[in-house]
Amino acid sequence: MYGGSEAIRLGLIPGLYGFKGFVCTSNLPEGTNGAIICDSAIGVASRYLYPGTEGAYPEAWSATDEDGFTIGYRRFMDLCTGSNKFAADVLFGAKILQPSKIVRLA
Repeated sequence: MYGGSEAIRLGLIPGLYGFKGFVCTSNLPEGTNGAIICDSAIGVASRYLYPGTEGAYPEAWSATDEDGFTIGYRRFMDLCTGSNKFAADVLFGAKILQPSKIVRLA
């Protein structure tokens, strides 16, 4: 039984079975039941995409969380319908940096 809110808010349970974190997913390659991954084995990078048309949006900004992940935001109005719109986008990638620090569970 676990009493923290991290499982619902973040999708992980910290400290489960003595590991830094435990994440459940159904998005694994065929024949893989899970993996034990060192937190430095995979690198993730993100970048803010400035709007391509200068002055197209009355508000455009970026926000970066404590882990360095950056998301761009835009607020604008659809002049045809008169409705306000809010959009967020991110350019990000991930790469395995240290394959020897990943144990595949088949």
